[in-house]
Amino acid sequence: MYLVHVQVRSSAGSGLPADVAGRVLATAVPDERIEHVAVHPHARPYPVLGVVLGADGLEQAEERAAAVVRRALAAHDELREWEQVTAQVPLIGPFYELLVERETPGELSG
Repeated sequence: MYLVHVQVRSSAGSGLPADVAGRVLATAVPDERIEHVAVHPHARPYPVLGVVLGADGLEQAEERAAAVVRRALAAHDELREWEQVTAQVPLIGPFYELLVERETPGELSG
């Protein structure tokens, strides 16, 4: 399973429709193995659709997530002002770096 973050932006500056996750799921076909879509409308610099899916590898996961989101944006009138910016599996390294920065050297455990 992979989690792919698909950033989207609106040419009109409007917010994402409330049912965008359902629209993306409805656009997917079974072979794409899309399991779940989470919406992060306040992510910066652009809103993020978190697409959870099965794939044979990282590149395939990113390509599938991007394809289904692009199809959903094109298929629904309420989403046509939106465009995909990126589609990437998020790296968790920055999260762990932040945790380490918050600890003092005496508090680090091995």
